[in-house]
Amino acid sequence: MNRSPLPIEALVEQARKNTASLSTLAAKAVAYQTFVEAVLPMLTAAQTVDLSMRFQQRIEDVMAVMDDIALPADYHATLLAKTNELLAALRDDQKRV
Repeated sequence: MNRSPLPIEALVEQARKNTASLSTLAAKAVAYQTFVEAVLPMLTAAQTVDLSMRFQQRIEDVMAVMDDIALPADYHATLLAKTNELLAALRDDQKRV
């Protein structure tokens, strides 16, 4: 069966929906990052050590579950990069206190 291309209106609507979804995701990321930046300086050294260990364990749990789901390599690369960034921030915060 031969599919006809989508009309331009359908493509515009799909682009609008994709942009709205990405904007929502970006807003969530900004809120989470801002929260982390506000909270980290308030933690004691002992709290940052405990948080770091708990965070690493949770990430390992998530990665174990996500191994069973086909996701793009970019997902895994981004998850690891952000995880390492947050762990580095926790280490830096431990040194500061």
